[in-house]
Amino acid sequence: MSTQKIKKVVLRSAAVVTIMALVSLLLPANVAFAGELENEKDTMTRVKTAETSSHTIVFNLSASNTFAAGETITIDFNEDSAAGFTVAGAASAIADFDFNDGTERTIVGVDGDCTGHSGVNDVAVGINDSTGVVTFTACGTYTASGAGAVVTIEYGAAAAGGTDRVTNKLSQNDLYIAIGGTNGDSGGAAVSIIADDQVVVTATVNPTFTFVLSSNTCALGVLTSSSVASCNYNVTTTTNSEDGYATTIIEDGDLRDGSSSITDVADGTVTAGATEYGIGLTGTDRSFSDERAITGTAQTIAADTSGPISAQAVTVTHKASITSAVLAGAYSHTVTLISTGTF
Repeated sequence: MSTQKIKKVVLRSAAVVTIMALVSLLLPANVAFAGELENEKDTMTRVKTAETSSHTIVFNLSASNTFAAGETITIDFNEDSAAGFTVAGAASAIADFDFNDGTERTIVGVDGDCTGHSGVNDVAVGINDSTGVVTFTACGTYTASGAGAVVTIEYGAAAAGGTDRVTNKLSQNDLYIAIGGTNGDSGGAAVSIIADDQVVVTATVNPTFTFVLSSNTCALGVLTSSSVASCNYNVTTTTNSEDGYATTIIEDGDLRDGSSSITDVADGTVTAGATEYGIGLTGTDRSFSDERAITGTAQTIAADTSGPISAQAVTVTHKASITSAVLAGAYSHTVTLISTGTF
C-alpha cells in the first residue's frame, strides 16, 4: 500500500473516532439504548435459605419500546441451576400473579394459552417447572403499553389473594434473575439469599404501681345529734398491671375515746339523730354504693380488673352522727389503706 493511501486510512479512522467522541459528549449520561431495560429490581418478602418468598419485579422498558399484542416477557428463576430457585408452577394459580405496565392487566390463565381470551388487557402466564422460566404473553387484542413503560410483576402473596410459590434454595447465594422480551428488551436483577434474614428484637417493660392518698388526716369536727358530720380524702392508683388493682381499708378499732365508742352503721346509711359511723364511696372504681362500717378485717373499697389503670381515684367519705347519750370526749381511730396490683 502506498504511503498516500495509508495516510488517508489513518485520517478516516481518526475522523470516525472524533465523531463518536463528539456524539458521546452530546448525549446525556443516562440515555438508554434500545433493548436495554432500566431500573430493574426484585423485592422479595423473604431471602432466607429454603423459605418461600413473594417476588415483586419492577423495570422500565427501553425508551423506544412498548409491550404489545403477541409479545412476551420472561422471568428466569434459574430452577435448572443448583444456585437458583424452585418454582412450584403446577401449584400456581391466577391469583398468584399481578401484571401492570402502566395499566392494570388481567391474568387469564397459568397455562400460557391465550386461546379464547380477547380482552384488551388479557395476559396469559406460562410456567416451566424444569427451568423456572415464567412467561407473560400479551394476548391477540392487547392494547400496547406506552413506550418506556414501568412494568410491575407480582408473583406470590404480593398479588391480591396470592400464595408464595417460589422457594429459595438451601444454600446461600448471590443470584441473577434474567428478564427478557420478544420486543427486544433484556436485563436482569440481582438478589442475595442468606442463612437468616430476620432479627429478633426484644424489650422489657417493668411493672409500675403508684398509690397516692390525698391526705393523712380526716377531721369530722364536732359531732351533734342534729346533723351528720363528714370528712373525705382520695385514694388514687396508677398501674400497668394486666389484671388491675384492688384497694382495701382496715381499722385498728372503733372510733373511740377510751371505752366509749361510736357504733358502726348497720343499715347502709349514717342518719342524723342516731349513733352511727361508717364510710361511703364515690368514683368509677368504688366497690360499694351504700355506707358501711370499717372493721378489723380488710375490705375492698376500690378495684379494677380491666388492665392498665391511669390515675383512677375513689373518694372515701367518713360519716358520723350521735345521740345525746354519747359521752363527751375526743374520739379517734386509725385506718390503714393498701392498694395492690395484680401483674
